[in-house]
This record gives sequence, structure tokens and C-alpha cells, in this order.
Amino acid sequence: MTGELVEAPRGDLALPLDLPPIILDLARAWLWSYDSPNTREAYERNIRRWFEFCADDDNRRQ
Repeated sequence: MTGELVEAPRGDLALPLDLPPIILDLARAWLWSYDSPNTREAYERNIRRWFEFCADDDNRRQ
């Protein structure tokens, strides 16, 4: 990983699209900072599941 800023491709990650654009941009930049596609996919899956959990009405009532 370098200190160089590189624009991340936008179509390769399946993050929830209803998130604010700044959150999507930050998550994409963080995910693309990892060289391994397997690491990116695993963290992307965790982020997506976390936001799905947070959006679930049943979890808000607890």
C-alpha cells in the first residue's frame, strides 16, 4: 500500500446503494486499499451485512 491516492473503480463492489455518497466513497476507498480481491470481497460482504442489520426494523426495537 502506498500513500498515493488512486480513484477506485465504482462498479466492482456491491455496497448498499442507499447509503450517503460520502459513506460509499469512503468504504470504496478503504476496500480498494487492500491488494487482495479476496480481502476486499470479505470486507465488502461484512459492510453490506452490517448495514442490512442496522436497517432491519426488528433490530431497532431491541
